[in-house]
Amino acid sequence: MSDTEVDLLLGPNGHRHVAPPTSRDRDEWLTWMAENPGCVAYAMTPLDVGDGVAVVEVTRSVVPLNPNGAVHGGLLAAIADQAGALAILPKLEPGVSAVTGTLHLEYFRPARLPLTVESRVARFARSLVFVDVTITSGGQVTTAAHGTWVPTRGTPVSTPVSTPVEPA
Repeated sequence: MSDTEVDLLLGPNGHRHVAPPTSRDRDEWLTWMAENPGCVAYAMTPLDVGDGVAVVEVTRSVVPLNPNGAVHGGLLAAIADQAGALAILPKLEPGVSAVTGTLHLEYFRPARLPLTVESRVARFARSLVFVDVTITSGGQVTTAAHGTWVPTRGTPVSTPVSTPVEPA
């Protein structure tokens, strides 16, 4: 990506926020996903991205595992949230992002590493996008998530909490 495509503001965790690709090129999107701060923070490795579908792999947990050796449910929710957005963003026009409106999870069995996460756009409505996310381990579904995302104009950026924002 060129320097003009890079948002130089740093978030509170020090990650650079990079604008998503403006093309529909699969390889550009996979590269962007691999470098995306959310994917990096949750140890998500992109495997595929297409027309309303994203697939990632998680091979390590960024928080301690539960006593039974499973990934913590809160981390699974964060991963499902991130994965849902990854399926949506390539379908949106440049300059449009999406924020999570609702996210509902069902936990069926312990989610043991490695995990495969597949998110799929189920439906575009007038002002909402409906997404289904399936998390599998060893070929079995461990977690299902269903959510809505709200398309918004402008690419969101993070501003460090300690930096005061000057009025316009």
